[in-house]
Amino acid sequence: MRAQVRKRIEESRYEGCEGTEEKRHNRHRQTRAKNSEHSCITGLGGIIDLERSAYSLGRTMYEPEQFPGLIYRMGEPKVVILLFASGKLVCTGAKKEEDVYEAVTKLHKKLEEGGLIYYE
Repeated sequence: MRAQVRKRIEESRYEGCEGTEEKRHNRHRQTRAKNSEHSCITGLGGIIDLERSAYSLGRTMYEPEQFPGLIYRMGEPKVVILLFASGKLVCTGAKKEEDVYEAVTKLHKKLEEGGLIYYE
């Protein structure tokens, strides 16, 4: 079964590509390089008031009936952060690894300054 799955994955890599095997491989590598993003999953160590955060942070979406987390679109660095009441978050869309650290640090600072995170 695994051999069949691997074979299908290899075949699907080159679908729509024309030319020699070498050209197909190079074309596939170039496509993969363009879509590189950095992301992280971490916790801030406190409980977050998502209702207040939705109004205070700006550029947010929070509909608890649809999804339990707050979606925050940060302007600089340009990332999207999924923030949960437990203090855990997912940061994605960063072009560089440093942007992830910068975004999480900025968000943590905003939450503390606004009194939106509580430590037990």
